[in-house]
Amino acid sequence: MGTPPGFGYLSKWWPPWVCAGLFICLGVPFLGYPGIQQDEAAFAGPILHQGAAFFRIKFFHYQLPLMLVSYYGALKTWIWVPILSFSSSSLAMRLPALLIGAITIFAFFVLLDTIHNRQTAWAGTILLCTDATFLLTTCFDWGPVVLQHFLFVTGILLAVKFDRSGSRKLLMGTFFLFGLAMWDKALFSWMFIGIAIGSLSAFPEKLRRHLNGENIVCAAQAFVIGASPLILYNVLKHFGTYRSNVHFALDEFPLKLHQLRETWNGATLFRYLVNLTDGGQPREPVTALEHFTFWVHSLSGDHFKGANELALVLALLLIPILFIVGGWRVPVFALVNAAVAWFQMCITSGAGVAAHHTILLWPLPTVLIASSFTELSLRFKRVGTLAIALVGLFLASENLLVLNQYHYDFVRNGAAGNWTDAIYPLSNRVGELATTKIMIYDWGILSPLDVLHRGRLRLKSAESLFLRSDDNEELRKAKFALLTDQQTVWIGHTDENEQFRGVNASLSNNAASFGFREDAIGVVCDRNSRPIFQLFRFVPR
Repeated sequence: MGTPPGFGYLSKWWPPWVCAGLFICLGVPFLGYPGIQQDEAAFAGPILHQGAAFFRIKFFHYQLPLMLVSYYGALKTWIWVPILSFSSSSLAMRLPALLIGAITIFAFFVLLDTIHNRQTAWAGTILLCTDATFLLTTCFDWGPVVLQHFLFVTGILLAVKFDRSGSRKLLMGTFFLFGLAMWDKALFSWMFIGIAIGSLSAFPEKLRRHLNGENIVCAAQAFVIGASPLILYNVLKHFGTYRSNVHFALDEFPLKLHQLRETWNGATLFRYLVNLTDGGQPREPVTALEHFTFWVHSLSGDHFKGANELALVLALLLIPILFIVGGWRVPVFALVNAAVAWFQMCITSGAGVAAHHTILLWPLPTVLIASSFTELSLRFKRVGTLAIALVGLFLASENLLVLNQYHYDFVRNGAAGNWTDAIYPLSNRVGELATTKIMIYDWGILSPLDVLHRGRLRLKSAESLFLRSDDNEELRKAKFALLTDQQTVWIGHTDENEQFRGVNASLSNNAASFGFREDAIGVVCDRNSRPIFQLFRFVPR
C-alpha cells in the first residue's frame, strides 16, 4: 500500500508546529505577572505621538519614524502600529512578541532538520523551547531581541536553501533579512561578522562556489534595501551610530563571562525580573496552574539553574572527536559564530553585561549542543538514539524546573524593580485624578503610563533634572517654574524603590530651597502590599 494522501506532508511539518505550540503554551502563563517596563514600552512612543522618534522623515503629512535611538531602529514600531491601534494593554505588547518567537522556533526546527537531521531538530528545538532566558526575553521584549532572533534564524535558513537550490531570490531574501536586522538593532553586526567568519571556518568550499560578481551584487543590493533607514540616518548624521556607540574597554571581561554563564544556565533574570522575597506578604496560588506550580516546587525545592552549562562543556569536548569521525562542520560553525560575536561584546564598553545582550548569541549554543551530541549518537545507532533521547529529556526537565521556579516566584513574590505590577493600580489612580498635569521625576514610569493611557495623559518628565548640581540661573528658573504649579501631581518611587538613587531627597531639598514642601496624595502598592510609587503636590511651606 502507498502512503496515504497528505501523510508525507503531515509527517514533515507537524513536529515544528508542535514545538511552536509548546513554546506558546510555556510563555502565555508568564505574560500577565510583571508590569510594563520602560524599555519594553519605548518602541510605542512614535505610535502614540507623531514625531516622537529620535530620527524621522516627513512622508506626505506624516512623520515617519526610522530610528528610536542611534543604534535601535523603528522596525518593531512599524510592525506594532495596527496592534496598538486597537489595544495598548500588556497583552497587546507581549502576545505578538511571543508569536514571533514561536515562528522563530518553527524556523529553527526546519533549519536543524535541513542542515543535520530530524534527531538534531527535535533535540535542539525542545532545548530552545524550554530555555528560561530565551523564553522570558521573548515574552518581555525589553532588549529588544525578538526580531533579532527571528531575522537571524530565518536568514540562515534562507541561506541554506540558497546553497542547495542556487536561487538568487533566496540569496536576496537572506541579505534583505540581515539588512532588516541591522536596522532593527545595529548590534546585529556582531552576529553578521560571526556568520561570515563561521561560514569561512566550516564551509569554505561552499563560499568559494557561490562567491561571484552577480551573487555579490544581488546580496549587496538586498542588504542595502533592508538596512536603508539605518544607512540614511548615518549618512545624514555623519555616522552617528558609530560615533555614539563604539567605545572599547578590556577590563569588563570577568563580569561579561559571569553574565554569559548566568544567561546560559537560566539564572540571570532572578532578582531583575522577579523578586526572591515576598516583602512580608506572600501571595498564595489561585488558579489551577499556580497550584500545580507550587506542588512541583514543593517536590523539587528551589531550582535556579539548569544543566545547560554542563552540556555545553561536554559539547565542546566532543568537537575534537567529531574532527576524527566526521560531522564537525555544523558544531564548528555555531561555535565560531558565537565566539566571534561574544568577543565583540567583550571589547565593547557596556555591552554583554546584561541578559538582553548575551541572549543575542542564541540559538547558537543550542545548535552546538544538539548537533555535537546527535552527531556522535549516530555512530551508535539504536543505543545512540536512546542515549540522545535520555540526555535531551534530562536537559529539558532541568530547564522546565527553572521555568517553574520563575513562575513560582512571580506568583508568590511578585515582579521586581521596574517590572513591578504596581504600575497597573498606579495607572488606575492617575486616570481618576482631576488634574491634567502629571510630572514624572524618576525613571521607569513615563513610558508605561503613556502606553496604558494610549498617549492621552499630559505627562511631563523631570527625570534626573533635580539630581543636577551644576545649578545656573537658567536651571534654577526651570526648577522653580515646575515647583510653583500647585495643580501638578508629581509621581516617583518610594525611597526603597528609587531608580535614580537619591532623587527623592534631592527633589525635597531643591523644593525646600525655593520655599515649597510636599503635600502627599497617596502611595501605590504592588500585589504583595509593598509601597512602590508615591504621589504628591508641592505647596508653599
